[in-house]
Amino acid sequence: MKIEWRSRSTQHRQKAKRTTSSSNPQIKQVAPKDMSSLRRRSDVSALAQLALDGSYLLDDGKDISFTERLKNCVGIYDEAVETLSTKQMWTLYVDAVLKLNEDMSSHQKLRRKTLGSVFKKAFESGSLEEDKYVQYLKLMINVDQPQESLVTAVLTKAIESYPKSTKLWVLHLTFLAKQEAPASEIEDIFKKALANCTEDLLSLWTVRFQYYHTRTDLPKALEQTFKDAIVQPPTIASHFQPLYLEFLVVTRNIDAARKKYLEIQKNCAPCLELHRKMSQLESIQAQPNVDHWRKCHENASHFFGTDNIDVWIDFLAFERDHGSPRNMQPVFERAKTRLDADLVAGFVTEYELLKNPLI
Repeated sequence: MKIEWRSRSTQHRQKAKRTTSSSNPQIKQVAPKDMSSLRRRSDVSALAQLALDGSYLLDDGKDISFTERLKNCVGIYDEAVETLSTKQMWTLYVDAVLKLNEDMSSHQKLRRKTLGSVFKKAFESGSLEEDKYVQYLKLMINVDQPQESLVTAVLTKAIESYPKSTKLWVLHLTFLAKQEAPASEIEDIFKKALANCTEDLLSLWTVRFQYYHTRTDLPKALEQTFKDAIVQPPTIASHFQPLYLEFLVVTRNIDAARKKYLEIQKNCAPCLELHRKMSQLESIQAQPNVDHWRKCHENASHFFGTDNIDVWIDFLAFERDHGSPRNMQPVFERAKTRLDADLVAGFVTEYELLKNPLI
């Protein structure tokens, strides 16, 4: 939404008495009539333009300060939502003030304070859409010292209104983590979130992981999060499986990671990043286990070798540089039979470049 203010042009001054919505009876007479008409047509956008075009602010020869103009804008919108208190109208109101906050070149505190005030009024009216609840909560949570009582009240109302909103549950968990809530409370809200949400569950698991990652006093809880996550559906499992291997190398040793890798690849859904991560971890060892390293490439090509040229090229590069160059030809032949027909020509070209990089 574009917000425009009528101000004095440096070359064309208009002489007239400046008025506001509170002192101009014509505004009060016109607005309800127009709002009624707009309600019938559901044309809330047109009403927003009527409220924000500033045409009733006539210049008396003096510049109108930003503070006054903002006050007049808010006054018009307050009158609009009082007459037509719908979620759509409140959304237009909030969007208008959000737009004002995109320009922070001046009056930063005033803009921010106005935004917070408008959000609070919209919340108290019970007229916030889901995405506006999300924006409001982010505004309140992402400060040094959130107002705990207000944030809690907004979270409670928001989740009551939109219980399936993953974004709202994520913000709830994020706020609890920021407030250093006990693990039992985090777990309780996490379970409630999983019971209600059906989309983007990875973001919930990520917040849980981040919480325990910062709780160095609860190392077992962090590992339990990994164990719980790697057996979830692929979207979640494939994100955490590679991270778990890395965690094991850091907190234990490479042998623990090798053992867990074999267990995961046997019992869980195929995950390309799992094989790539194990291969990468082997590559940085002072004494890599070449057979285990090769197994990573065997598994990657077995599960993903029909439509992915890279797994074969990586396999061939491994044999050339770290394994046995004589294995390259058999791997090459196997790749040609496994790859989809339309990928073979491109694969052969990449293979020739791998063998002869100066071509």
